[in-house]
Amino acid sequence: IGACFAIEAASQGFSSFAQRLVLLASLYVTLAVSLNLINGITGQFSIGHAAFYQVGAYTAGYLSKRFFESQPLAPAAWIPLMLVAGALMASIAGLVVGLPSLRLKGDYLAIVTLGFGEIIRIVTQNIPYLGGASGFGVKPKATMLWLSWLLAVLCIAVCRNLLKTAHGLPFLAVREDEVASAAMGVNTTRTKVTAFVIGSAFAG
Repeated sequence: IGACFAIEAASQGFSSFAQRLVLLASLYVTLAVSLNLINGITGQFSIGHAAFYQVGAYTAGYLSKRFFESQPLAPAAWIPLMLVAGALMASIAGLVVGLPSLRLKGDYLAIVTLGFGEIIRIVTQNIPYLGGASGFGVKPKATMLWLSWLLAVLCIAVCRNLLKTAHGLPFLAVREDEVASAAMGVNTTRTKVTAFVIGSAFAG
């Protein structure tokens, strides 16, 4: 936590462009580690991870643009609330995609997740009140770099510690040999859906 505040303090003297790079670095760390939970740890070939990132971003952006001015919450309370809202919507999207598609494997799963990503992009670009093809313009009114880095640290900690417990063994078993893990009593579909939901929630 202290390191997260130190990163924000060090970036105060940077230009707005450099501060944006510091922010994006933390977001991409979170995205990479959460994708590793799905692809690396559980062994599922998902290439639609950016769709969950988009679902979370548009959820937070829409709610902020619609309700931020009219509510009494300070930015320090609103931003964590939007983190939770984005994660919740992305995890629901992960569940919706995961339940029917994670009985697939290999290239077939990759095609489904790629298709989901394209569906989300095309639908968003054709909804006028979400900005259409021009994107959803939300002007920043508060900056909490430490919180974005804290999210990255939390994501790393959750994914690492998951492997250090008995709850993480089914994920590794599914990656190594899905048939053998099923024969040993692992519910492979539930394990894959759980990894998908956790990974998509962090992306959102």
